[in-house]
Formats: sequence, C-alpha cells, structure tokens
Amino acid sequence: MEYKMILFEKKDRVAKITLNRPNVLNALSSELKRELLTAIRDVKKDTSIKALIITGAGDRAFSSGQDLSETKDLKPELAKKWVEDFGILYDEIKGLDIPYIAAINGFAVGAGCQLALLADMRICADTGKLGMTEINVGLACILGGTLFWELMGPSKTIEMVMTGEIVDANEAWRVGLVNKVVPAADLQRVTEELATKLAELPRVANRMNKRWFRELTRERMKKAIDFAVMAHTEGFKSGEPQECMKAFFEKRKPKLD
Repeated sequence: MEYKMILFEKKDRVAKITLNRPNVLNALSSELKRELLTAIRDVKKDTSIKALIITGAGDRAFSSGQDLSETKDLKPELAKKWVEDFGILYDEIKGLDIPYIAAINGFAVGAGCQLALLADMRICADTGKLGMTEINVGLACILGGTLFWELMGPSKTIEMVMTGEIVDANEAWRVGLVNKVVPAADLQRVTEELATKLAELPRVANRMNKRWFRELTRERMKKAIDFAVMAHTEGFKSGEPQECMKAFFEKRKPKLD
C-alpha cells in the first residue's frame, strides 16, 4: 500500500510509523487514522517484527490530536461512528503482542496524547508537552481520562481533564505519563536503541506479558467507549463543540450559555 499521511518502515525487526502531517502538527484526520490502522494490522501480521515505534514528523508535535476541521460541523447522529472508529484503532493498538514505544517529539495533546498513552513505554523529548485539551473545544474527555486514570490516579487526572492543562516533559515524567525524558536531539536514537533491545528479548514471554496487561484494562476500556458514544452524542446535540471549534478557527472566545 502507498501511504500519504504516514511514513512506514521496517528495519532489523523493528517497525516505525511516523505521523506525517507536520504542517498541521500531525493532526489525526480520517485518512491518517485509516492509514495508521492499516499499518498496525500489517505489523501484527508480520512475524519478523518484534517492536514498534510511533512518532511524529518534524520537531513541533507528536500529534495535536483530532483534526478539528473534520469535526467542527459533526452531526450528533455521526458521533457514534466517530467514537467507534477511534475504538477500532485503539483496540488494534492494544492488541499488539509486541512492545510499542511512543517517541514524543513536541506536543501530544487530545487524541494525540491518547495515541502516545496507549504505548507500553513513552520516551519524551525535553521539548515535549502532554495534555488532554478536549474541554477547550467543548468535548468530554472519556477515553483520555480513562488512560490518565490508569497512569496517574484520580487526583491529577481530574485536575488535568477538567482544566485542559498541558504539562511539560519533566512534569509528565514526575506524574508518571512518560518513562524517560531525553534531549530532543537524542530522542530517535534513544527510542530506536530501546526498541532494538526489546526486539531481542524472548518473544513468547513478552507476548504473554502483553496479553495479561490487556486483560487488566479490557473491561474499563470497553466501558469507556460505550460511555464516550453517549457523551459525545449529547455534546454535539448541545452545539457546544461546534461553537467551540468554530471559535478556535476564528481565534475568539466561544459564545456559551
């Protein structure tokens, strides 16, 4: 398959996917998500691949999250499919039996942060910034809030989700969102070295580790998808996300009741 929105390469038992829309901070358009899903499924079928890296093109962002140009006019009746498409992608990522490492180069916010948090390990450039900023565009943060809860617990999760706070790399490490912070110039090298190390470890043992980790979170993620469908349907019925996203593009404050 020819990819337009991602770069996909395989080398020495390691696959690397680069989100490749640097002009819009690697925002997750429908086409990019489809290509990412296809690449993940390719990795799962290729028994020669023993580790996966996902990163973003450029030095400004891993991913700025959902492409708001696609959701600013979303009809409430389409919210269910929108959420379920994310659910399908996330299920495929969580279903990987090999280690997945996120190399966070710059901003990882909203759905972009979720994509990073689905990783088994996160290496963050010292320029990295993470947050769930959905509240700023009128959206509930259900899937992201669930991932935050698992990593940080309730107190910091509630604070960050309800305020839309973005934290820098060192604070992200302090609260447990990333495993390591490295100079931006070293990010890809350090991540690739870790992926190579993981790829050399016993495959069956790692597969069993991954399957058990999935079992520990499976029911919570399923409930999160179901609740997110309801939450976003209600949200788009209210018109708040549409107004907030319109205000974002017009660089003004949203007009809310």
